[in-house]
Amino acid sequence: IVRGCKLHPLALEVIGGPLKKRDEREWQNTANRLKQTGGIMENVITECFSTSLTQLMEVERECFLDMGSFPEDQAIPASAIIDMWTETRDMDENGAYVILRKLGRRNLLKLVDRK
Repeated sequence: IVRGCKLHPLALEVIGGPLKKRDEREWQNTANRLKQTGGIMENVITECFSTSLTQLMEVERECFLDMGSFPEDQAIPASAIIDMWTETRDMDENGAYVILRKLGRRNLLKLVDRK
C-alpha cells in the first residue's frame, strides 16, 4: 500500500485511514487494486484533495487554511486551534470543535488523542 501510494503522505492518510479497523483481507484487496492500477498518481491525489476541499463549506475551508499558520508535522493542542477560530471566526467553541472533528474525519487533519 505504501509503494502504491508512492510514499505520498496525503495518499497514505486518505487510503490508509479507512483501513485502520479493517481486517487483513481488506488491506490485501486495497494493495491488489493499487498494484493493478500501477499505484496512485499525483493528479489523482491532487483531484482527491481538491474534491475534499470543495465539499467543505466556506468557513470550513477557511479554518483548514488557517492550519498553514502552524509548523508542519507538529502537535498542536486542539484548545489552541479552537481558541484561534473563536477569536478570528464568528463561531463559538462548539462550532469550532465540530469543524475540527469534520476536518479530521475527512483526513485533512490528523487528530491524535493524547490521554
